[in-house]
Amino acid sequence: MKKFALLGYNIDYSLSPAIHGAAFAALGIDAEYSLISVAPSGLADALVRLKTLDGFNVTKPHKTAVIPFLDQNSGGAAVNTVVNSGGVLKGYNTDGAGFMSSLTKESGGAAFVSALILGAGGTAVTIAAALKTAGARVFIVNRTPQKAGELARLTGAEAAIPDCAVGLVVNCTSQRSGEFVMPPVTLAQNALFFDANYVETPFKAYAKSRGARFCDGLDMLIYQAIAAEELFLDVRFTSAETTKIYNTMRSAIK
Repeated sequence: MKKFALLGYNIDYSLSPAIHGAAFAALGIDAEYSLISVAPSGLADALVRLKTLDGFNVTKPHKTAVIPFLDQNSGGAAVNTVVNSGGVLKGYNTDGAGFMSSLTKESGGAAFVSALILGAGGTAVTIAAALKTAGARVFIVNRTPQKAGELARLTGAEAAIPDCAVGLVVNCTSQRSGEFVMPPVTLAQNALFFDANYVETPFKAYAKSRGARFCDGLDMLIYQAIAAEELFLDVRFTSAETTKIYNTMRSAIK
């Protein structure tokens, strides 16, 4: 039996075991997927257990912290998927592909000229890089300006309040309670609010209260998981297989 897991901290809410388990069943793969919750201070010790797995996904707060423990890294500044290849830990990032697939689906393929990202963690790094590659002008706002600056330098984004109307606002913060405070930004007509989280957040409540177009991170989660499955299983799914796995994953969490 193959063994996989999600590495994170305080992740009991995660849907990853359900969606990956559903994919394994649909593909006829004998595998299990578990949760491994580790505090930042315990990451080094956890690697002993993680090296017994065939692979694992990575979520906050370990997407950048895990990189020094890898033997190879193709994921850039943030890693969300690690494959154990004969004892060699290889890091990748499928969040960017998952985000762009979800965004394309939600927007009907429309391109965004400018975007504002809230937050400066591992997910923000990946999304900023994906949007820059797609040709968007990207602005970063974070409660710690220094981190916003670091992310901007990594991705070519701008650590500043936008000086133009933005058509896309992406929430990459971990805020789960309290009131969301929108930065002083001009929004383009029919701007899209995209929450990288798939749980209820103040950002979602804010967008909904204003009748704005809104998309949560559920499809992003599923699309990045499909890309991670390809890495775990060393396969490339056809379009038909991707659709089948997507539908299977969605059904597993309804």
